[in-house]
Amino acid sequence: RRSQNKGALVADELTASLATIEKNTKRMMNIINHLRTFSRQSPSDFQPVDVNAIIEDSLLMVGEQLRIRNIGLKKDLDKALPKVRGDANQLEQVFLNLITNARDVVAEKVCDNPDSDFQGTIEIVTRHRNTSENFIEILITDKGEGISGEHLDRIFDPFFTTKEVGKGTGLGLSISYGIIKDHGGEIEVVETGLEGTTFRVRLPISESERDQKTTIKS
Repeated sequence: RRSQNKGALVADELTASLATIEKNTKRMMNIINHLRTFSRQSPSDFQPVDVNAIIEDSLLMVGEQLRIRNIGLKKDLDKALPKVRGDANQLEQVFLNLITNARDVVAEKVCDNPDSDFQGTIEIVTRHRNTSENFIEILITDKGEGISGEHLDRIFDPFFTTKEVGKGTGLGLSISYGIIKDHGGEIEVVETGLEGTTFRVRLPISESERDQKTTIKS
């Protein structure tokens, strides 16, 4: 009986291990396939795109980094979010930059407070309700230590960075600013302090979505 139980235990462990391997293999395949798409450089291709899907693709790239750093992730994505007219690759660059910056400041706060009960989290919200009718909003909030007043006015300047030498080029937010402006939108810090920072991106919804809303109203 002991040998039978032992055999069953080994079989169960093997099954669990194979399931984990299969799950991680599929995840790696998804990442590789997405990298192939993401790395194809092409002229801007503006068309109706799903911002929620772009955010999920961004998290596919950095989600594991958050997990191994024990950084929590909260998502509140509006399921009825209208599409925007934009370039999916360019917008993904923006969200990747904002999420990785949030990751870095949260990880830094964890390192600065090793004996505290601080639980680092990043929150991502998309919404259309309670915004300007022709815009959607994306809010990315970190639980870092905030941005000082002297740095706040310069964060979108080219080559400006608060990171240590070798850890940042100072181009991420500057490029993100240019991309969002090219999309007819806005990017700004709407809140910052000792409890963290919130970036807000506003993007105009696509004309097809506007026409559909107008049709429904009439």
